[in-house]
Amino acid sequence: MHSAAAVIGINHFGKRPLDETLPALARHGYGAVDYSAAAGRLAGDVDALAVARRLTRDLGLSPAATHFRSFGFAFLTPGGRRDTFLRESVEDVRVAAYLGVRAIAFHLGNDLATQPGVPERDLATANAEALRPAVRVAEQEGVVVALENHCHGFGDRWEHLVAVADLLASPAVGFTLDSGHAVVAGQDPALLARRMGARLALTHLHDNHGTADTHRPAGRCGPNGEEDGAAAVDWPALIRALREVGYPERNVWLLEGGTQLPGDDVERLLAAHRACFVTILRHVTDGNQVSVHRRDAESAEPRREERVNRGDAETRRAWSFGHRENRENRESKRIEARGVPLCALSAFSASLR
Repeated sequence: MHSAAAVIGINHFGKRPLDETLPALARHGYGAVDYSAAAGRLAGDVDALAVARRLTRDLGLSPAATHFRSFGFAFLTPGGRRDTFLRESVEDVRVAAYLGVRAIAFHLGNDLATQPGVPERDLATANAEALRPAVRVAEQEGVVVALENHCHGFGDRWEHLVAVADLLASPAVGFTLDSGHAVVAGQDPALLARRMGARLALTHLHDNHGTADTHRPAGRCGPNGEEDGAAAVDWPALIRALREVGYPERNVWLLEGGTQLPGDDVERLLAAHRACFVTILRHVTDGNQVSVHRRDAESAEPRREERVNRGDAETRRAWSFGHRENRENRESKRIEARGVPLCALSAFSASLR
């Protein structure tokens, strides 16, 4: 049985700075934010991160997720790019912890696949080795490293994701379901959600025609999602699958926008993404009417804890991904005790460990 209220969030997208995006999300009725790659890209700017965290709180938004600062896949081959990834992935996890999010999405790398004869098990091993330092920090910080399905070769299928997760063997490793990536890669998003199960920590919900990752609102196409079209995602099936695995009790409904088409406008897309998804939630029910609230962050935590207390074994396991001891208080105490500025960034990583 799903909860009676739904919190809907969306990612930071377009070329606006975060301090402009966050008020826009609140203005359009969103209750949560995925800071996306913008968070990690601010890793060296303590003041900007402090402003983002404070503004999120003041606007009543729930900090739900971030994304590793690079959307690329070339970080497995030994050399400069891999060294950069090893450093930046740890920094980005610390930034995610500072912002108070539940999960940070990571794509799997696949640059080794360009070499002839490299088996998938070696690609999985190389990804696990590259991600391991970030996962260790995630374990300390209470953040989930959520491996995301993409649509660019190795990393686009469940078998790839679970192989890396099994090698990492950490309770701080979960999954991100990207519905748009799934259909472009010829995968069924609903089946992928069920396979991710209790380890599904994050969603990137958006649509397309099945041939390109255009980040359209659910069931729509064209610039700003203003046209009817043959959208590829089966939304009723996906919503039912997400409810079956208990996802809405672990995180918010996170949508994902982007300005991939000529004529796209961030304001119009923000409005369209939420309106389309709200319509779907109101029509896809399992016997209970769904109400959609823009700011329900305070009630989300008790709902997850109540579910755990009922003894649902699978959800108890999932709770470990989403539950953190009052991170803000914990981080403040740790940092205050050392007399350094409030941040959880690489520049102060020695002080924060």
